[in-house]
Amino acid sequence: MKNTSKLNTIHKIAGIIAFIAIIGFSMTACKDDDGVKDPPIVGSWGNTTGVWTFNNNDTATFAPDGDVIINYTYSIDGTTLTTINIANSYTETRSFSISGNTLTMTLITPTAGTAQTFTKQ
Repeated sequence: MKNTSKLNTIHKIAGIIAFIAIIGFSMTACKDDDGVKDPPIVGSWGNTTGVWTFNNNDTATFAPDGDVIINYTYSIDGTTLTTINIANSYTETRSFSISGNTLTMTLITPTAGTAQTFTKQ
């Protein structure tokens, strides 16, 4: 009877260790090569005004037409997106939300604006 109890304990411990290993693997499987999960805004989002492309290295571009590309750096704090135009250091903040394939951004500063929606490209 004692051996069965020890064997059950060993099986329980092995099961716990396997469970922890599976959880650890599944969490790292969602990360990039650098070990950090990309913010959900990473990717290209477009509408009739142009296409925003947010990279995983805190840089972004906005292409209002095929010939012009404006370069930015960006940061996210909760639901606030701050973009800084690299050419002239012009800073804007926007609230943003993502639902499925739709990015909604609303300008906060320098002057409040109306919401714009962009579709994942």
